[in-house]
Amino acid sequence: MTAMSGGRHGMGRIARAALIAAAIGLAACAGASYVVPYYAVGYTPGEEAGAGLDMPVVVRGNAFAMPQPAFDQAVTDAMQGWAFRLPLHFTPLGNPNAVYRVVMVFNPPTAVADPAYCLRPLPVQAVFGLPPAPRTPLTAVFCRGDGVLASASGSVSTAQGPFSPEFREGIGHFTAALFPAVNPENRPDTCFGMFC
Repeated sequence: MTAMSGGRHGMGRIARAALIAAAIGLAACAGASYVVPYYAVGYTPGEEAGAGLDMPVVVRGNAFAMPQPAFDQAVTDAMQGWAFRLPLHFTPLGNPNAVYRVVMVFNPPTAVADPAYCLRPLPVQAVFGLPPAPRTPLTAVFCRGDGVLASASGSVSTAQGPFSPEFREGIGHFTAALFPAVNPENRPDTCFGMFC
């Protein structure tokens, strides 16, 4: 097994540790988001087109002192335009039990596996009672039914508020991680083209 061929996420422990260390170093920059993605082998980016262009988003937790519906809308507004392949319209008002949906949990609980985020109804709740912080942990999951197609864990800058460029860009990075141009887990080792 090579450093890039094993493990749950398609890369070995050494390569994964190096990736995480580099991401943490970059996240230390002011306002930078920290995102570590995972992709299921069976995920074909763009497959959600069959369900239409409206993408329901279930938001749990709130990094700011604002009403939850307003925060949900701020999150989905920040997601617009970041998906590759399709011009998806992210909405907090869609069916939370739709086949294709996104779940975003701010201040997620520890030791919860990605598949729990796709169960319907959603049993995962955010951790409450945490003081405001300049960075907020975030787990985002793209679900097909009760299965995980893609997930991203990390943190976003929350120091400047929900309408700041740093927060909006961080949410955009998580969205781009869930909706990539290609699934790197589906690319054969001999493929060198951009859309293999």
